[in-house]
Amino acid sequence: MNKMVLLFAACSITLSCSYLDTGPRKSEELFLGIYLGMKKEDFFDRCWQLNKENLVTQGPGNQSVEYRLNGNEKPSILMHFYPHFYNDRIYEMPVVYHYEPWAPWNREYWSDKLLDKIVHHFDSTYGKMEVLDHRTMGKVYYRIDGKRRINVFIKDDQYVQAVFTDMSVERRIKRLQTHDNNE
Repeated sequence: MNKMVLLFAACSITLSCSYLDTGPRKSEELFLGIYLGMKKEDFFDRCWQLNKENLVTQGPGNQSVEYRLNGNEKPSILMHFYPHFYNDRIYEMPVVYHYEPWAPWNREYWSDKLLDKIVHHFDSTYGKMEVLDHRTMGKVYYRIDGKRRINVFIKDDQYVQAVFTDMSVERRIKRLQTHDNNE
């Protein structure tokens, strides 16, 4: 019996180590070397490295990471992100995009003008996005690859919102919440 447990443990260790050696699956990749399932400490280390390379900076109020999506192209498109963690691993990544020169009187820089550019970027980066007409949110573009779901939609006049979600963790969290509510 002890030999069986030891064999099972050895197999489990080998499988988890081989997963770590291969890195994230394509369907777990997000952007900038960040991925679903990434440890919180690794996320902070990655952002620190990107900051040292002058690729990212802190976002407004030091509440997010800021990245210029289109480099030095004008008008600049800013991307702000900060993940949600579950068991110290990224399971969801909300991202907002906006034109840097946005202002209420600059209608040419409103989110409805930006949405097509963001969807085109996602189409070329992650594969063709599908679209559905949501009753309250309007058009929502989405893509599902493996356990990763991507939703893109207009948040308000300024922001286009994207949300990357690990659906397997999302289901686990919902099951736990349902279980807790039933007790």
